[in-house]
Amino acid sequence: MARLRTVRELPVGSGVLTFESGLPLDPTYSSVYIRACYGPLFEELITSNYKNLIITGTGGTGKTYFLYYLLGMLMSLPEPPPYILWEHMTLNDEMLCYDRALGQVLSGTRRDFKDQRNHPKAWYISDGIAPNMSAQARIILITALRRETYKEMEKSGARILYMPLWSLNELLDCRAKVYGSSVPEGLATRLYEHFGGVARYVLGVPSVAKPPAGLDSLLQPLIKALEASSPAAAQAGLGGLEVGPEASDHLLHIVTKDNFKLSHLYFASPFVGDKMVARALMKDGLEGLATMMVRTRGAMRAYLYEQVMHQLMPQGGTFRVVPISSDEALSRSGPETDLELHSCTSRIFKEEEEIWAGGDFEENVYFKLAKANFPTVDSVLRVDKTLHMFQMTVDSSKTVGATALTSTFTRLGVEKLENVDLRLYYVVPPDILDDFKLRADASWPPAGKQQPLAARTRLFLLKGDAEARLLQQEQAGVINRQRPAATVAAARPAAMMVAPVVKRAAAPSSGRIRQIGGWPT
Repeated sequence: MARLRTVRELPVGSGVLTFESGLPLDPTYSSVYIRACYGPLFEELITSNYKNLIITGTGGTGKTYFLYYLLGMLMSLPEPPPYILWEHMTLNDEMLCYDRALGQVLSGTRRDFKDQRNHPKAWYISDGIAPNMSAQARIILITALRRETYKEMEKSGARILYMPLWSLNELLDCRAKVYGSSVPEGLATRLYEHFGGVARYVLGVPSVAKPPAGLDSLLQPLIKALEASSPAAAQAGLGGLEVGPEASDHLLHIVTKDNFKLSHLYFASPFVGDKMVARALMKDGLEGLATMMVRTRGAMRAYLYEQVMHQLMPQGGTFRVVPISSDEALSRSGPETDLELHSCTSRIFKEEEEIWAGGDFEENVYFKLAKANFPTVDSVLRVDKTLHMFQMTVDSSKTVGATALTSTFTRLGVEKLENVDLRLYYVVPPDILDDFKLRADASWPPAGKQQPLAARTRLFLLKGDAEARLLQQEQAGVINRQRPAATVAAARPAAMMVAPVVKRAAAPSSGRIRQIGGWPT
């Protein structure tokens, strides 16, 4: 607190606040990276009409580190609160209180600070502990998603704010300014590709590993979480925005939207999504994956819908398609017709060379992209003189661009094919098909001479009736349809997030208020 009192102006977003003697609650670290979201989050706290607020979110995203920023900002206000009280789960029964009039930090118990807690202009901050709800002070609870910690505040009508995930750029900036050589940039990037936007596992854990740990070792918590997970638990979490009993914040992350509101749960990373899908397929087959899909919405539904359709398309069959005009209007230019596809093998590819076996574009193989890094195509299938290209979507519209399409053709090496009919299908669910629209970007329609392949491409909408096809397979005895698990009726996620372990401070004797000595300066 002495260090915070000496700071005349706190660092803004992407700045660093340094404590030479180490952080008071975790001396392992000496710096706090000020996330760009910290400033707006503080504004939400001080301008909110709610007396009590809860700050939560995916574990490891910087909720506890926000505490230091919050304390500093409160002390830098033109009129700081008369008392700032805070408690942390590692301090046992100890409560700390900054007394503005004395200019000191005092230590005691909740009972010792009853009068201060009941001052209407005081701030009472609890990190990881259910606060005493009888306090008249403004209460801020910082917590992982443990319902037993926040349920009483939630019942009292407290507003819940969610800490956003980290972007890769934000993580790399923090690495450069705080961690330096202790976490190589390449390692941080690889960890982000697996763990997602969680600073604890991308930066924190590797920075203190002794000796320095490699990628395989650092991924062990994630691998163990995947091995311990079950499709049933994932289905429960995906459907109700509530994580099931075997789930972990390693696997499902909380995605936020404007003003720190909850948007939805999503797989921690594409790596995790692929592994969870593979487990669902292994345990319950295609039906298990479809059950996961029907419980979801938004980005998660889009991902799972794509995975289901990638399983169905290589099986072949008759698909209903609608032709689309290639002019700027991109309107429907004819009635529905049938597209007949024969069953074929399926293969995942990363590079162009993998689909050009023996110097020719391999035929009758459904090639699925390993990563969604092509702007217009998710999968391709060559049948004789026709190249079928598919893009899965659950959105109400998609943008078509000649520049992006030409780039895709170049990366696929399509210019090496002669006299091939080029077809691009937008695969959409039946409940979206009637209202689905294609929209032209500035590069559409294509220029014939400069973009000949895009100009030759015929566009279609394809009815991706996944559930109807699964039902047909069930009736034919191909799959055994299982009754889905009970829907989880919940509005907010509840996760089994484990807070970082720090050294526990000795609890003071009950009934005694003492001045803190030796607080880092």
